[in-house]
Amino acid sequence: MSNFFVELWEGIFQPGPTPQLVIATHVSFTSLLSLLASLLYVTRNIHVAALSLIALFLWITVTWFINEFQHAATTNNDKDHRPATEDGTSTQNSPIPPSISYTTANSTTTSSNPRPRAL
Repeated sequence: MSNFFVELWEGIFQPGPTPQLVIATHVSFTSLLSLLASLLYVTRNIHVAALSLIALFLWITVTWFINEFQHAATTNNDKDHRPATEDGTSTQNSPIPPSISYTTANSTTTSSNPRPRAL
């Protein structure tokens, strides 16, 4: 049990969601919604109901973000393992397309972009 908390603490400082952090997130939201459900049952207050809905939608959003982050990480790992072409260059797409137009302070450089530049 103490190993979980040590890995959770170390996982906070690592990029991306670690399994311990995901488990702790789900346990925290489950506890929060359980408490809000019991408060809603006892008080029957509209404010507690609104807070419960906000907490539920936040949990859904955080879960979606974790899934998208993990999907993006696996997609990037697949792109990193693409083979090189015959001339030795990578098959990955460059973040800057070759037909880009840009303006510097001293000059204007236009490459083979057929579209007009935006002012």
